[in-house]
Amino acid sequence: AGVSTSKFDGEQMKRLYGIIEAVASLKRQELTNNALRKIYTVQRKNMHFAWGGSLKRGEAHYFRIQGPDFLIEYANTQNDANHAHLVWRDLKNDFGRDLLRKHYAENHKEK
Repeated sequence: AGVSTSKFDGEQMKRLYGIIEAVASLKRQELTNNALRKIYTVQRKNMHFAWGGSLKRGEAHYFRIQGPDFLIEYANTQNDANHAHLVWRDLKNDFGRDLLRKHYAENHKEK
């Protein structure tokens, strides 16, 4: 679950946005523009931040930022915290969904 961003003050939100923007900068801009716009407007008070592990360099740690439509996870737990994994998931358009079937159902209905 983590801490709700509705409890964050201005400085905490600024730091959280800094993390989100750093992650977004790793993706193609056309993929992140709409997601960032939604995060800054609709989702900003409906997110949660969770941390696990150490605050010391070289020790295992993990964080998660989750909103209604997205999930960012960062895990650096192997090889003395020298092997990081980072994932940004779009929970409304995620793997395992048949997007083509959904498109046909919504846009090409039988008459």
